[in-house]
Amino acid sequence: MDDAAIAWLNARLPRKRAIGQGLVRNTDGLVLLCELTYKRAWDLPGGVLEPNESPRTGCMRELREELGVQFVAERLLEAVATAGGDGPLYVKDGAR
Repeated sequence: MDDAAIAWLNARLPRKRAIGQGLVRNTDGLVLLCELTYKRAWDLPGGVLEPNESPRTGCMRELREELGVQFVAERLLEAVATAGGDGPLYVKDGAR
């Protein structure tokens, strides 16, 4: 994804945003990572929460919409400030 496309996407997101990600593991304990089109690093699946959406609901929605994965977010693992200062990042543990 080029810089213009990234700028276009970012312009449509809330200025301060929260992100919900899921820790998805298979029965062997292997963790699902996504190769993102807009940055080099691999990352946990998830995305930006909608206004007034809970981290749990947003995380499950993002995995369903983007990966077709039916994910049940069971518990909050971590809530941290993002490196860019956009807002909090919520990582949810899910059912296997």
